[in-house]
Amino acid sequence: MFNTKTTQDLVKEFIASLPPGLKSLSQELQVHLSQCLQNFFNKMDLVTREEFDIQTQVLAKTRLQLTRLEKEIKELEEKLIQQ
Repeated sequence: MFNTKTTQDLVKEFIASLPPGLKSLSQELQVHLSQCLQNFFNKMDLVTREEFDIQTQVLAKTRLQLTRLEKEIKELEEKLIQQ
């Protein structure tokens, strides 16, 4: 799930950039815009940078283990052929 704090920060920046006449609607607009953005981000199935980095580390470990296992299988196959 996408971080709600990030969504709120985006909305606050947007509200701050509005002309003064529209800022009077800021509280209601902020609530609705936050909900819309959060729903949009949830539908996109985004992950945080931290989650992405963790999965990258898991993948690297898995690749390393796969390489070791492939090497071990190859060595065992060679021993089996030699018998």
